[in-house]
Amino acid sequence: MLALLALIPTKDKIYAALIALLLVAGAYEYYHLQSVGASKELTLVRAGEAKATAAAKAQADTDTADYNAKLKASQESENAALQTAAAESASLTSKLQYYQAHRYSCPVLPGAASPGEAAVAGSDSIGQAQQGSVVDQDIAALIAAAAHDNAVINAERSERDSLVGK
Repeated sequence: MLALLALIPTKDKIYAALIALLLVAGAYEYYHLQSVGASKELTLVRAGEAKATAAAKAQADTDTADYNAKLKASQESENAALQTAAAESASLTSKLQYYQAHRYSCPVLPGAASPGEAAVAGSDSIGQAQQGSVVDQDIAALIAAAAHDNAVINAERSERDSLVGK
């Protein structure tokens, strides 16, 4: 084998060694540039990912703050509406109870005679007394309905307050 190598001139051996060296150096440079490019690409991808994550977090924070502000405004509006409804219901109940208590004492109202007075006055007054008893029943039903509405409003408010932690 060495005899065959001796037949190749030295100049050709040097050229072959230089070509092999250039091929090895080129392959090394190619793979080195590939790894540098990959690391730069990875750096750019990570920077883009960090930017996108920060933008998404900022958007989520903005959306959360907006939602919380709208929720608070909605709760305040609902609370004000519930308080108004409760006050109106309580006011209606007290007005109806006052009316029922003082109805017979007002001589201006037609049929204002008490049922006992109507029996003494005659048959026409008896019809008015019966009508008055129907009115009394209707007023009692209105009072009961207003009281029920007030109780429901208060129960709903306390349930809502327990759910939101007030």
